[in-house]
Amino acid sequence: MLAEIFTHCVDRTTPLNVDAGEWVISRVCRKWREMAIACPHLWAHFVFPGPSPKNARRRLERFLKKNARSQLERILETKLQRARNTALFIRFRNQGSRSDGILGMLFAFSPQWKEIAFDDKHDVFRFLKHGRRATFPQLRKLELDGPEPLLDEDDSNESTRFDTIASLPALRDVSMNLHRQSFPPQLLPWSQARRCVLRNPKLSDVLAIISLLPLAASASIMDVEPGRSPPTPTESRIGALELYSSVLGHIDFLDVLRAPFLKKLVLSRAYSVNKTFQIAQFLGRSGCTLEHLRIEYGSDSSILGILTLPRMKGVVRLDLYSTTCLRYLLEALGKVDSSLAPSLRTLVWRKRSDFDEALDVMGLLRHRNPSVRSFPFGRWEWEFPESGYGSDGGLDLVILEEGIYERLCLSLSTNGPVAIFEIEENTSRLSGMLEMGPVACCTSWY
Repeated sequence: MLAEIFTHCVDRTTPLNVDAGEWVISRVCRKWREMAIACPHLWAHFVFPGPSPKNARRRLERFLKKNARSQLERILETKLQRARNTALFIRFRNQGSRSDGILGMLFAFSPQWKEIAFDDKHDVFRFLKHGRRATFPQLRKLELDGPEPLLDEDDSNESTRFDTIASLPALRDVSMNLHRQSFPPQLLPWSQARRCVLRNPKLSDVLAIISLLPLAASASIMDVEPGRSPPTPTESRIGALELYSSVLGHIDFLDVLRAPFLKKLVLSRAYSVNKTFQIAQFLGRSGCTLEHLRIEYGSDSSILGILTLPRMKGVVRLDLYSTTCLRYLLEALGKVDSSLAPSLRTLVWRKRSDFDEALDVMGLLRHRNPSVRSFPFGRWEWEFPESGYGSDGGLDLVILEEGIYERLCLSLSTNGPVAIFEIEENTSRLSGMLEMGPVACCTSWY
């Protein structure tokens, strides 16, 4: 039990130094020291700090004064010994050439790496280069990020001779910030990745990489640089596609993409009023059966165009962001030929809004499915179907304030339909509401 408590007392994001939690615990008394040293998981996380853009020189000088290279390497050596054969989690934060000796020591333990993150292209290049000589049988998550491109033109040309695929048999999660520079797809085993996150990629790289992803994989694409020439038609077996953008548009790769196995589509700040037709064409061309749609914008009527697409007939879960989205949902449900309502089981509503609109939604759903009953709460009367969550006719209406953990709220819906909504009274009423049975109401946490 004490060992379990220790694991919760260690901050896995704390930079490598003798004041970190695992070192403090080991200095309390002899018993605690013995227990801490006997827990390899306490010593399995390595964070190597680097300068930040703000006060960079001051932070770097303070770090170097407190942890000289020799001392840092001694700390690293001790932690590696105490971690023994357990899986290692490693993060480099913009180290540059300062990490040469450290990275060399860690490569000797490459069979134990489980997660690795690099924020500097110098470290990325060394990792890719050494990948052909080291083995990473446990490495499941790889994150390559930083304030500048991962590979410059010379590095990219040389990296084509590397062979890292064979040394990464367990890799499942890849996240990269490409800074609109080319990255040779053959460097990583995309065909075995279950999750892929690409930030600022070139259009050609997006199409090349997602075409290699396996069946039902998830791809998150952020800020794609449009190509200069027409892209080649591409087919992908991905099951989830998330589109993010700080600039509206730049999702033109959908014009040539076909994803017949797509089940989940997320549109987050990557959509504009003239893109509805593009989304419709993409879904129609893919011939997919969409089950989960999430929309994280809500300022224009194009949402209605999305909600009324024929491909919405299979949507089981609808995740909305704002009051505006809900209004267009009401309009979509009100249409005689609406294909959205019959299959809908879960509605996640992420913004504070007028409860009258939520009641209108429930009213329309009741009109389409008469098997509902009333559940009074205060001055509101919530309508719920008789059947349970996820079964025919059952709807789970979930209303979330921004910042509330969705997983916690949805866990309450396993025994029946649940409405999770906000009230401004004291949250001590929560326990009483949860005793009301399978149909429960829950306050938000403030």
